[in-house]
Amino acid sequence: GLTMPTVRQFMIRRIAEMDAPEAIALLVARIAASTDVDEQLALATGLRIGMQGRRQTTPPEAWPEAFGNMLAAGNAELKMQAVALGVSFGDAAAMARLRNTIADKEAPLASRREALESLRRAKDPLLPEVLLDLLDQGTLRRASLAALAQYDAPQIPAQVLAVYES
Repeated sequence: GLTMPTVRQFMIRRIAEMDAPEAIALLVARIAASTDVDEQLALATGLRIGMQGRRQTTPPEAWPEAFGNMLAAGNAELKMQAVALGVSFGDAAAMARLRNTIADKEAPLASRREALESLRRAKDPLLPEVLLDLLDQGTLRRASLAALAQYDAPQIPAQVLAVYES
């Protein structure tokens, strides 16, 4: 595994693709137990790739510990993978972090767009509130409008039209 990173990554991804809760729990438990950032990153990346295309999955028991360990590791890529996995597990803290990224006008535009897209795919029920606040920002207006189209909330049409009144 460690001497053959490509094989390790493939094995992790294949285990995650099994779509068995026990397999996901095994990988998450290993992330929680590990203190090696490279191992955590390999596990998180393989797990995230293996779970792509699935709707929200119930988080394994070790998820809160694994999430906390990945965020505390101080590695930006690992934090990104942790939040992405958190969205897959429907983790409220991960989704809140992405909503904060979207709303942060100082955050890089690419990060804001990626966060918006992740929450759109997850159908985050709190996303419309953030998106409506972005309608006055030209940089994210188009992406916000596209994402708002998938929500059925009575306040959306009026607020969208208000932006275009002149």
